[in-house]
Amino acid sequence: MTGAGPEPGSLEHTLLGTRRWPGAAVVAVVLRSVRWPYSCGLAAAVRESAHRYADAGAELHVTVDEPLDRRTAAMAAWGLPPPLPAALAEPLARVVGSWDPALARADDGLGVLGPDGRWVGRWALTDPFGDHDVGDVLPALCALGLGPVPRTEFPAPARARAPGVCDPADAARALRRARHSAGRAATLMDGSVAGQRSRRAGRRFARYVAALEGVPVEDAGPSGGGGGQRCGSARRPGGTLPPVDGTTVRHGPAS
Repeated sequence: MTGAGPEPGSLEHTLLGTRRWPGAAVVAVVLRSVRWPYSCGLAAAVRESAHRYADAGAELHVTVDEPLDRRTAAMAAWGLPPPLPAALAEPLARVVGSWDPALARADDGLGVLGPDGRWVGRWALTDPFGDHDVGDVLPALCALGLGPVPRTEFPAPARARAPGVCDPADAARALRRARHSAGRAATLMDGSVAGQRSRRAGRRFARYVAALEGVPVEDAGPSGGGGGQRCGSARRPGGTLPPVDGTTVRHGPAS
């Protein structure tokens, strides 16, 4: 980091260079695998929250260390814009703490990079029963006090199954089972640290399932984990935000 911003060639400099809107922050997400249900759930959750990120002044960008054809197929299947280069997966995972040195691979994680190139939040989501959650992103963004950027209109998820890519319906089924198991564990160990961790995991799985099923997180109920929150300074009566100048950005298919 220099006085004028991140060093040229650094991860931070590269991520800021991907922005469509000068002055925007970046929500940077690294996924473990396009075949992993938890990665599919995380992708759905950040996609569902992308308009709130835009209202708080940030763009969403995703990467995963997979061959280009598989990355492109996964982003189409999951309704996300073209991914960042796979070469960014390892350095991003290292920065957010989700790099697995034993297996030499990235795991699920995300971070919020401010417009000045400084990280204001980094979360490894490697442990389903860990303390972090995708719901931690918006408070970090709100603390920056940025103005909104135009919302991005993502492509609709592809209906056809993509070979080698986790299907959202399959991911939802797997995560519903995980949510049920976490709920049972939370009940059996109520009041203990393990019970609290299980309850947090259940909320994360519920958020993922709701996003995969197309249910707005605001309507997912208490188990949804509060994903419907917005920056308090931008609230209107009724808790909703106006569109940002009615502007959307359309992403075409990845090339």
